Amino acid sequence: MTTLSRLRKVLAERETAKDTTRRHSGGACRAQTPPAEVRQHKATIGSLRTENRHLVKEVARWSKAVGGSRSKVDRETERAESIRATARKLFRGNLSFRRELRFLRDAGTRARSLSCEVDGLRYALKVSRVGKEKLKARIATLRGAGSRRWRPRLPSWAQAALRCRRGSTGASAASNAARLVTAAPGGPGLRNAPKEIDRPPEECVCAQCGQAYAPNGAGEPTLVEIEVKAHKRAIGCPRFRRTCECASSPMEVSAPPVPRLLANTLYGIGVWACFLFERDVFFRTLNGVAAWLSERGLPISPGTLANSRKRFVPLCEALYEAILAHRNTAALRHAGET
Repeated sequence: MTTLSRLRKVLAERETAKDTTRRHSGGACRAQTPPAEVRQHKATIGSLRTENRHLVKEVARWSKAVGGSRSKVDRETERAESIRATARKLFRGNLSFRRELRFLRDAGTRARSLSCEVDGLRYALKVSRVGKEKLKARIATLRGAGSRRWRPRLPSWAQAALRCRRGSTGASAASNAARLVTAAPGGPGLRNAPKEIDRPPEECVCAQCGQAYAPNGAGEPTLVEIEVKAHKRAIGCPRFRRTCECASSPMEVSAPPVPRLLANTLYGIGVWACFLFERDVFFRTLNGVAAWLSERGLPISPGTLANSRKRFVPLCEALYEAILAHRNTAALRHAGET
């Protein structure tokens, strides 16, 4: 039985005793309470007072503990708030860090693309420098080989045009003369290929006394010639590698392949055009066509030409079908052997 239940039971007995005393006190003959019972009640009251003091002490102790717990709860609450504030700060810092990381990745991608562009520009600069050196060498060669006798002379009609335009500046007159020379018959923009014909040194002396002849200018007859030579064309196909992380894109892309009339051959369209023209228009033999190409710098065997001729049949079938369809729809149909 707990202390609280005992206290309730004692209070209930006291209330019952008081009620009994009130009822008996109204009569003439009141019964006297036995001393033993009184002592028992006093002992009970003393024990209850002692328990009450103990309970008051317990209440005070628990109140103090509750107060300490409240202060501890307040401290823990403040600590939790500080932790939450720190977490929010770290979250914002994480977002800023992610933005900076994304910016650095984009900067790396841009740097790689710029590096590729720089490599391309360096290659183009190298090519331009090589071309510049070649042009310088060509200019030096022309300056060393060119003399007064190799400088182009204006014809009489061009000189007359210059005299008629003396009012213009020298630069404009020279440009007009150059345009007149370009438009002159026999040389519309043709490349100048100088050639010098010298007499033997023994023929440039007097046969009587042996005195050498002095230079007295040079004649400049002009000939228009056609020179056909085979050449090899090196076609550059640049390649580009992927700079991003996209898995759907190919790792490398390059320029489209070189168009060829016949697959798996080294010869271009010009070679096959010359072959068909010589073979089917001039009716040359395969040996004659091979010899003609060899004279122009392209040694090729007649067997290669013979095997390649069969590959033109599928290419000409569409043309043959178009010609046949045109003949079928024409008003006049030729039935001869032609």
